[in-house]
Amino acid sequence: MLRCFAVAVGVLPFVLCGIAGDAWGIVTFSYSIEELGYCSADAINNSGQVVGRDYTTGHAFLWSRGSGMQDLGTPPGYTYSSCALGVNELGEVVGYAFSTTSSQGAFLWQESSGMQVLTPGQGSDINDDGQVVGLDRTTMHAFLWQEGSAIQDLGVLNDCTKSNATAINDDGWVVGGSSNDTNTFGHVFLWRSDTGMQDLGTLSDCVSWATDVNNHGQIVGDSYSNTHHHHAFLWQSDSQIQDLGTLGGGDSRADGINDRGKIVGFSTTDNGEQHAFMWTPNGGMQDLNFLVPPNSGWLLVGATAINNAGWIVGYGKNADGQDRAFLLTPVPEPSTLLLCTTAAVALLGILLRAKRVARNG
Repeated sequence: MLRCFAVAVGVLPFVLCGIAGDAWGIVTFSYSIEELGYCSADAINNSGQVVGRDYTTGHAFLWSRGSGMQDLGTPPGYTYSSCALGVNELGEVVGYAFSTTSSQGAFLWQESSGMQVLTPGQGSDINDDGQVVGLDRTTMHAFLWQEGSAIQDLGVLNDCTKSNATAINDDGWVVGGSSNDTNTFGHVFLWRSDTGMQDLGTLSDCVSWATDVNNHGQIVGDSYSNTHHHHAFLWQSDSQIQDLGTLGGGDSRADGINDRGKIVGFSTTDNGEQHAFMWTPNGGMQDLNFLVPPNSGWLLVGATAINNAGWIVGYGKNADGQDRAFLLTPVPEPSTLLLCTTAAVALLGILLRAKRVARNG
């Protein structure tokens, strides 16, 4: 029994290293890639549940590993199509649906009760307290909804007539954009219950738009820059809006941020192609196409969301050139594998010494 266990422990590090690329734990790529289907992948929670729209059925879906894609259908009166945009840790889903007359309704889906329409408009995000934000098309204002309360109109920024909420964190911080009739995008806003709506500015006195906020209050989106291009940005309370740059081209947009400050989105490259990126505080902006297996055949065009485990969803073209959604999951880092190897070798040595002691009585 001792011998079998020792052999198993001795083999383990080589199995782990083989998964990564070779017997020394040298990882040649950072993410494995999985095709989700002919759909959009718009959000992912920390449990790995993904939501979006299945283009084959035209319906919102909830995907999870092992269970696959669940068709969420459409709410009563909005039977034409539906799309999911947000999911919380309870698996509650929000999005929008259309009727055959093109009227749009913001919906909330819960496993116990199915879909309900909250207001004419769009549901963009939901936090773990069940608070929903989005656009109310009756007023063309951002709204906040929670069970047992009337829909709250979040208002607009000064001199603006419209607003749209795109994301909410677990502290109830809401972000989006507010504009007037002549300025489609306007300025980024942060709304809090204690301060109301705050203008966060832009990169160059032009338009800006927020797409996501994490639980540390870091906000991402894009802003029209002095070079007349849209650039991804990061805003945090102790600094001004930070230009995240591009992958060599003119434009970029940040679409998601996790609680570790990792940001994903898309950018044009120096040859004009659009590629998915990941930005980290220490590494800057990286092309995700260089972080997946080089023989995957994929072209990753855009990344839409990232969870706290580092799982990334987005869209691109698979090896057959088909437009498909993808899921990236991190592979073990070389340092982790080396640590596992060292620990396993040390454990094997202890076991062998114990065996010698037992043999010598």
